[in-house]
Amino acid sequence: MFKSFGAYFIRRRFREPLYHTVLERYVQLITRNSVTQGIFPEGGLSLDGKLRPPKLGLLDYICRTVTDPTFDRDIWFVPVALNYDRVLEDRSLIRELITAGDRPSRLAQLGTVVSYLISNTARLLTGRLKRYGRVAVNFGTPLSLRGWLKTAPANVLALPKEGRLPELERLAREMLTRVGAIIPVTPVPLAAAALLSFGQTVVTKDALLERMDQLRDRLTEVNGKVVRGGARIAEVWDRAWRMLRMRRLVHADGDSLLILPKGRPLLEYYANSIAHLIPIRGPRPAFHKAHEIETDLPKLLPRS
Repeated sequence: MFKSFGAYFIRRRFREPLYHTVLERYVQLITRNSVTQGIFPEGGLSLDGKLRPPKLGLLDYICRTVTDPTFDRDIWFVPVALNYDRVLEDRSLIRELITAGDRPSRLAQLGTVVSYLISNTARLLTGRLKRYGRVAVNFGTPLSLRGWLKTAPANVLALPKEGRLPELERLAREMLTRVGAIIPVTPVPLAAAALLSFGQTVVTKDALLERMDQLRDRLTEVNGKVVRGGARIAEVWDRAWRMLRMRRLVHADGDSLLILPKGRPLLEYYANSIAHLIPIRGPRPAFHKAHEIETDLPKLLPRS
């Protein structure tokens, strides 16, 4: 299906030189012919929700198109940032960061997919199928390759690979910085960041709404792109709560909200998507008794 849209897939672990030579020529051919390309600068999905270091292979291929003397146009890189209230494969992505080395067998993965399809088909037929929340996309200020080359060492693209890649990494990090600055803040990441900022398993709803309002104000100060940023904070929470309740991440008990043990890693995953905009900090002052402070909830392990 993706190939029918014009997508091409990269075999990153395939070291055959001929394959990469053909791939480079193909990328440069479509670039010379002004084909718009959408690439993931990180080279894959984030396992913990955070921005990852950039991969330079495709970027190198695209940039070296301008070394062709017959190519006299410019190449523009447009930052595109996406964020979700639900990533369908989120539990699979974070599994190894909860228990190191925990990789299910192919049969177990197949069982998970079949179970997912059957359960959702049943929900569809009975009218209980729920939406997956919001997805948002933002576009940033384009960057001119020829403009950037004026700030780079002379003939940087003609240097050997080990000489030009450090400069291309500077370009890639500039692009990731621009992407990070425009990451949309949908309701679930905002609510997750607010919940985790207390460092407690139990949070009152009033305290949570106040913290979400504070975080939204902080996002406004750094020009954060908050989805429905002008809505009442209670409305934003209601949208997030539908997803948190459906995913069984948080339980409501009267005016208090309880972070369920298996829910914390997923909350951390979604909060990480905006952590570079609003670093998660502890409360001031604490809202709960000392025995309610989280101690042994599962957490994402740092990536090696």
